[in-house]
Amino acid sequence: MSNAKGKHTSGPWKVYHALLRPQFSGHKIIEIQSDHGEPIVTWAGFDNSDRLKKTHLANARLMAAAPTMLRMMKAAKPILANFCESDENRKLYDEFCNAIAKAEGRR
Repeated sequence: MSNAKGKHTSGPWKVYHALLRPQFSGHKIIEIQSDHGEPIVTWAGFDNSDRLKKTHLANARLMAAAPTMLRMMKAAKPILANFCESDENRKLYDEFCNAIAKAEGRR
C-alpha cells in the first residue's frame, strides 16, 4: 500500500510478540501488524532496554488500537459538537478535534 499522501495503514491492527530466531539468543520482537499479518511497526531486542516488557506491550496495544480509536473519534465528533454550551465543554471539544488533527498529520 502506497502512503504517498501520508495516510496511515488502515486498521484493524494487532500486537504480535514472539522470540526472534535462535541466533539472536532470546531477544524478543514486538510488532504492530495489519489484520493480514503485514508488519506496520517492528521493534526487536526489547529485552535489553530500560523499559519493562509490560510497558512495551502496553505501548504496542495502545498503538494497535489507534486506527479504531481514530475512526470512533471521527464518528463521535458531530455528536459531541452539540454539547459545547459551556466554555469548559468547548475547550474539551477543541482538544478532541486537535487530537484528531494530530493523528491525521494536520497538527
